[in-house]
Amino acid sequence: MLCFATPALAADEIEKPATPIAVAAMGVAAVLSIAGVIAAICFGPRLTAAIGVVGMTRIALLSGVHFAISFTARIADAVISVLVGPYFVFVSGFGGEVLPTLIQAVTVAIIPRPGTLALSNLTVAILNGICAGELGPTDIWFAIVGASLGELCLLLTGATRWSGDITTVAPRGWSWPLRCALALSVYNGGAWFLQYCMYEVLFDLFYPASYIAAVALVVGALYGGLGAIVGARWGVRLREIC
Repeated sequence: MLCFATPALAADEIEKPATPIAVAAMGVAAVLSIAGVIAAICFGPRLTAAIGVVGMTRIALLSGVHFAISFTARIADAVISVLVGPYFVFVSGFGGEVLPTLIQAVTVAIIPRPGTLALSNLTVAILNGICAGELGPTDIWFAIVGASLGELCLLLTGATRWSGDITTVAPRGWSWPLRCALALSVYNGGAWFLQYCMYEVLFDLFYPASYIAAVALVVGALYGGLGAIVGARWGVRLREIC
């Protein structure tokens, strides 16, 4: 997911300490955000040079499509939640998670360079901020954490690389799409998990552990992985005609 969603369940707002897991997750989020900012400062010029003007234009275009899908899904969430209650996220996830992750995978497949996903995520976060007023400090922090986590997952799986021809970094076949899908699946699941842990520590919003696990695994990892595998395959083929 490009940016963190609003809480999907009416949580208990009671005075009790955050769980150790949530506190540890906050520490991970802090490290990710600091590392992401440092990486952007140190490697920003190299990043933009590797992506190029044409690549930046493609990222902006696909980010606009991603935002349109995500924003429409959020409107649908409000309607579906009336019908199925707090579990609407499992229904709306088909449109709110599968399709946006598909666009993410297409973007990374066309430009398999470090920074591509981060630029796309931050572009969508800015558009969300303009249209929905989500430009507060926590919203910006959520966006930085998500971008850093996604880039880390792509680098660890070898889905993005600084050097090498694009066709060799993301070749045809199933190897690269599977690695890209794995990275985006882990990223989405991790982002959902961190989101709820951060809500618990920052806002004292406590969610059932079973609910958090189900959302992270089903909506984040499973739905995200399904969209990513299709998007990665489409992106590799689309790159050949771009």
